[in-house]
Amino acid sequence: MSLGTMWQVLLYITGCFVVMLGHFVVRGRRSRQEIGWCTSQASMEGKVVLITGASAGLGKETALDLARRGARVIMACRNLQKATKVLEEIRKATGNNLVEVQLLDISSMASVRKFAKNFLKNEKRLDVLILNAGIIGPSKLTFTDEGNEITIATNHLGHFLLTNILLGISCNALGPGLVATEIFAKGSCDIVWTYYRVLALFSRTPVEGAQTMIHLAVSEEAETKGEFYYNCKVIDSSPLSNDLVLARKLWEKSEYLVDLKSEERHY
Repeated sequence: MSLGTMWQVLLYITGCFVVMLGHFVVRGRRSRQEIGWCTSQASMEGKVVLITGASAGLGKETALDLARRGARVIMACRNLQKATKVLEEIRKATGNNLVEVQLLDISSMASVRKFAKNFLKNEKRLDVLILNAGIIGPSKLTFTDEGNEITIATNHLGHFLLTNILLGISCNALGPGLVATEIFAKGSCDIVWTYYRVLALFSRTPVEGAQTMIHLAVSEEAETKGEFYYNCKVIDSSPLSNDLVLARKLWEKSEYLVDLKSEERHY
């Protein structure tokens, strides 16, 4: 390859990167301009809230807000040392000593089952379940000890199993917008790291991104079923989410992958 050709290729790649970066910057600015804030002043006293992955980002901010409202907040986290520090911060900031940490590795179906068994044994109620934990997968294909790819195990299968065991429930989904949380800082891909460092300047903060999650936890609108929320409002979701045939296939495959037992079904 000639020197001139190499420069052309380099310029092309650089141009593509700049265009892509510009696209995300525009999205980030638009996302911040559209922020919907939870305006409810509802008390959560007497309510029990369970939040997965509550030691950072959206989960942490949601736990903080609900603790201020008087809820008993159970932070289900994998890293107990980190979660305990956050717990102390929340208790100090809110004066709410009903906040606690419990061990849960959401990527492990064994851990999910152990956690859920103890929860059902010791708790009499659960008012709000927030499935927040998530990761950006590693650059190399990685499997859990149970044979599941770690990203789908963490982001879907663990939550699928936990929800099935704990309840038959009113369920809604939400999009927090473009949010700068440490999930990007933990990404093993260079482009993800670049995104976090550059676009954090234009993305929503964790407090801003948590608003819709808080809204659904405290608002009467949470009584609705099967809706998709963005900026604290119901919006149309992807057409794929309304494909009942695809939904059935996903459900059945998920049941198979987590080896869902008959006694764990509550629907």
